[in-house]
Amino acid sequence: MKIIGLSGRAGAGKDYIYDHYFRNAGWYRFALADSFKIDIVGKGLASYDEVFKIKSPTTRDLLQKTGTENGRMIFGENIWCDMTLAWITHLSNTCDLTRWVRTDVRIRLERD
Repeated sequence: MKIIGLSGRAGAGKDYIYDHYFRNAGWYRFALADSFKIDIVGKGLASYDEVFKIKSPTTRDLLQKTGTENGRMIFGENIWCDMTLAWITHLSNTCDLTRWVRTDVRIRLERD
């Protein structure tokens, strides 16, 4: 399994790089926030479009609370990195998807 992390400020072009270079070469995207976004949608707290596309101020607050107060503050600072690695490992083992790009690497903890 191979994982490449793209880092940069908001609007720097991380998703553009994935869309134009990695996607066409058979790489798959999985963002750190995907785990708790799916958790929110699965619990019926917001719709898929609200979480992944629209991201209103209310939804952004919900995402922040889920990631921080209901995530890192309870389960430790590695929770979302661990969840992401668990999902990527599972998808690699069950679907033979072995090349991944993370487009939301923000801090050193997420890189290591």
